[in-house]
Amino acid sequence: MKLNELQIEKISAEYKKGETNSNLASRFNVSPTAIHKVLVKMGVEVRSRSETSRKGNEVNEKAFDNPNKKDTAYWIGHIMADGNVTSPREGRSPVVSLELQGDDTKHVRNFAKFLGASHKVGEKNRTDGRRSAYVGLRSQVLADKLASYGVIAQKTGNQQAKKGLDKSPEFWKGYIDGNGSIGKDKSGSPILSVVGSEAIVRQFSKFSKSLTGK
Repeated sequence: MKLNELQIEKISAEYKKGETNSNLASRFNVSPTAIHKVLVKMGVEVRSRSETSRKGNEVNEKAFDNPNKKDTAYWIGHIMADGNVTSPREGRSPVVSLELQGDDTKHVRNFAKFLGASHKVGEKNRTDGRRSAYVGLRSQVLADKLASYGVIAQKTGNQQAKKGLDKSPEFWKGYIDGNGSIGKDKSGSPILSVVGSEAIVRQFSKFSKSLTGK
């Protein structure tokens, strides 16, 4: 992907404000090497790894440790529905990210806050012309913990809640916020539906029946 002049200026400005090379690479869908080349071309002083650490892009890597907490279960469900975990590449840790439409910027900020992250929530131009809010955090620990709950890289078609989360109302709140909808059936009665893999839909159906008996 070739970066345009506006993107190059944005990368330079965001990096000067403290954004990391890896986060910029994720946001602009290019490699960290490409970001480095842009910074050098623009005459921006590139920080060392130790300087980057001191800049404070911190994250609470224990945030997902207790799925019995309501907010933890909620965000696991939401990331399973709307988030993303990348596969490790070139010796770099996976990125755990959440990208939503611009109107949901506050929700993305709430996710960053839940993770105790100092990472800035950025904005991206989508291919459909709309704006979106984005935050991405590089962490093998978070990726491994999410995988233990069923949130894996390339999760589309492979979603399945683990460790009892399929019985958690808060987990389903998070999942429904991402992949659920409310409509009406032919009789005009309200109906709640979710989309996802066959496994996750079956889990939701079983959970719903445990509440309604239907």
